[in-house]
Amino acid sequence: MLGSAALAVAGCGDDKPSTSSSPAKGAYIARADAICRDIAAATRRYENQIDALPPGSKPNAASGILDAGLAETRRGLARLRALPAPSEDRATLDAYYDSFGKSLRAYTRLVNAARDNDRPQATKLAAQTDALATEQRELAKRYGFRTCRSA
Repeated sequence: MLGSAALAVAGCGDDKPSTSSSPAKGAYIARADAICRDIAAATRRYENQIDALPPGSKPNAASGILDAGLAETRRGLARLRALPAPSEDRATLDAYYDSFGKSLRAYTRLVNAARDNDRPQATKLAAQTDALATEQRELAKRYGFRTCRSA
């Protein structure tokens, strides 16, 4: 969810989204995707603020913006985790949440590097958060999410 703000911010099986899902899984996906839409809307303003920074800005100019976006994303993850999840395809869902958590931890380190004006570390962590975002999107796709895989 803040992928572009990361300084613009492995499951098993095949890469196809789940096509045979129970009504419970379908309802879960619908509720989770609604939360992901909320997260994307809440973080969009921060992404726009990052994009509007002048080229060559010191990383700490972005740290407060990144931190605010990270807080929104954490609240969204808490909402997702609070949803009662069906047992169907639980390993993929657990891998998705694990990836989401790793992404937030890396993103937190990115915010700290930006705050410290550590451009080399921030650049390294931006690449790491981008790779984790790709993993997260792939797991979301595999589980069957629609909005959660594009956020």
